[in-house]
Amino acid sequence: MLKEHYKVYEEKMKKSVEAVERDFGAVRAGRNVAENHQYHNAMQLQKLGAAVVVEEKELTGEKLIGIVDKLTKDPAELMLMGAKARALAQPDSLDKICENLDRLMKTTA
Repeated sequence: MLKEHYKVYEEKMKKSVEAVERDFGAVRAGRNVAENHQYHNAMQLQKLGAAVVVEEKELTGEKLIGIVDKLTKDPAELMLMGAKARALAQPDSLDKICENLDRLMKTTA
């Protein structure tokens, strides 16, 4: 029930953001409105050995090639990184969030 409402909300938000970006030429200036949460999430993955993080402002073609080259030369390390990332994944996170919100709504109603 809640999951369907979320999907409708998500689509409306996407259209709203697109309209703002189109109409006002809005550009992200390297800072996320949610306290840069994507950066912090990525850094946590890197800390746990599940990712390599390069901030956009530091990313160059040469740097990217170096990272990819290093990873492809060490398949065991790449496989380990993938295993760590899979272990951290929560592909059913939306379902869990919706179930918890439904439960919360029932207990507070």
